[in-house]
Amino acid sequence: MRIKENAEKLYGLLPLERRIVGVQMIEKREAYDAIKGQAVVKPMPYCVAVKSAMEGHSVKIDCIASSCPGGSRALGLTPATSDYYNGSIGVAMGLYKNESIASNVATSVLSGKPDTYGVHIKPLELFADEPDIVLIALNAKNAMRLLQGYTYRFGVAKNISCSGSQSVCVECTMSPYSNGDINISMLGSSTRHHAAWKEEELMVGINYKVFEAIVDGVEKTVNAVESDVDKARIEKSLKATKTLEIDVEYGKTYYSAY
Repeated sequence: MRIKENAEKLYGLLPLERRIVGVQMIEKREAYDAIKGQAVVKPMPYCVAVKSAMEGHSVKIDCIASSCPGGSRALGLTPATSDYYNGSIGVAMGLYKNESIASNVATSVLSGKPDTYGVHIKPLELFADEPDIVLIALNAKNAMRLLQGYTYRFGVAKNISCSGSQSVCVECTMSPYSNGDINISMLGSSTRHHAAWKEEELMVGINYKVFEAIVDGVEKTVNAVESDVDKARIEKSLKATKTLEIDVEYGKTYYSAY
């Protein structure tokens, strides 16, 4: 297991303001009850629980504690209703021009089957076993670096999908959970209101199966894309955690000296 090492490496590669968190989907109540973590008592949206985990907490949330119908539906904590799939809810909320478009969105987004009992979220480095998803709140430059790391290892990301809505639950959690890939979200109005993200923040969701390769890709592209100032910061940070695996080259990038 290289979970902690991968987390430490990414902290050194990217100047993040929040903790990287892992998300574990749990199907059985027995497994949920056995997990050590603060069970949400006062109902809150899933995205708020995610932000709490990014502040260092170990949080678990079930259908009773999840206060956002969209998040509960997306995570598979509760089943979707017919008025969601036929588009009437979306039109009533004012998010879509008509029920046809709303219905198309509802049937296109990747949501969980209604057999999830709960979700466990905590800083990635605290996981002993691999989580299902990794969530990272970040600015546009750091999101670019993750995509460069992905492209270095896999080529162009073909599963990027976003609508400006249900951003943390669907776009960053269930989309990569379902397709085993990476996705990026601009963060929607609801989560920006409830979780109070900064205006410049975005979020990236990554299936853990590809996470280690992406971290490797971010490191392997340091010499090609980072400035000397950032290279010095990265080299110092990775040496401190003994996770540096490249020879840092100063004075050139692909856009200047190559």
